[in-house]
Amino acid sequence: MKLLILDCNEFAYTLDHKTAAGEEIIESQKVGSYKNPLVVFVTIEEKDTEQTLSPVAKELRRIAQKNNVKHVILNPFAHLSSQLASPPKAIELLDFFAKKLKECNDFRTERSVFGWYKQFTIDVKGHEYSQIFREY
Repeated sequence: MKLLILDCNEFAYTLDHKTAAGEEIIESQKVGSYKNPLVVFVTIEEKDTEQTLSPVAKELRRIAQKNNVKHVILNPFAHLSSQLASPPKAIELLDFFAKKLKECNDFRTERSVFGWYKQFTIDVKGHEYSQIFREY
């Protein structure tokens, strides 16, 4: 699993087009706009399991607390690795990861859709913990 974690002033996306592995969506999922979120670009890899993701959720909770954020956006992002999990496995583990984060109750957690090209608007803060890369 690889994560690019960005503490943002603003984050917005618009879905452009679906890949062969893209999830079906409803109209309200085509755009998203958030103020002061912690945005996590998530790449699920072949080796990842539920067991390896549980401690990652704890560390992400610690990062969110350190940055005093109340909203975490998980954004599937296949571009951080060449060892990708299959789309069904990636979706299953993303959902599991989101569930583990929601159990924290310290912040709201949302997951954007899997398998779509997205247009992004990102305004990242500039403090010490605003831009973090993690590899597990």
